[in-house]
Amino acid sequence: MLSGMDGCGVPVHAVPLKNMAVSYLKFADPAMIADRKTAQAVNKISQTMGAHPEIVASHDFICTVLLADHNIVAKGGAMGVYCLALKKEKNQHRFEST
Repeated sequence: MLSGMDGCGVPVHAVPLKNMAVSYLKFADPAMIADRKTAQAVNKISQTMGAHPEIVASHDFICTVLLADHNIVAKGGAMGVYCLALKKEKNQHRFEST
């Protein structure tokens, strides 16, 4: 497994982009998660991100603006990776800068 440190000093592990997209699809629809406790936790995290978008990425970030819409769960990451999901549409997107 490839690992490294992000800009905040947190250990991170390499994840294929497809897996990131599937993860955000499950953020959009926690009912897709088989384990009930995990599904409840994901739902609570998603609700908290929407209720307090400024704690996810501070002010003046696209995440903060997108999370103000309760239909969207979104978060940017290192190296230009950005994931978002549309809850009502149960649709996910991933972007990577080139």
